[in-house]
Amino acid sequence: MNYEYERLKRLFLEPDPIDFEPTYTIDKCIIIKHIHCDPKAKVTVVIFEDNSKEICRCTKDDVYNEYAGICICIAKHLYGKSKLEKFIDTKKTVVYNKTTNQKKGAK
Repeated sequence: MNYEYERLKRLFLEPDPIDFEPTYTIDKCIIIKHIHCDPKAKVTVVIFEDNSKEICRCTKDDVYNEYAGICICIAKHLYGKSKLEKFIDTKKTVVYNKTTNQKKGAK
């Protein structure tokens, strides 16, 4: 048991400062006060403890998924909408149909 504790301590509690570099930092603590999901209106609203509110709406063609809506609200709360959109734009990959040279799903 002592060996297992020492191994876990070495891995998680005492990382090597040369090998361990966090890729990002989060300044906010996320405490959710209330979640409102409306499948008919395709809207998810998350109210946080600091009384800030994030809203996620589906477009008319989207299928409503409350889990995805809550995740998007949390991401918007952490990063802000403009920073999140900029991050997504820099990381996304658009897949084209080779035969028609259009985006997949485009009509």
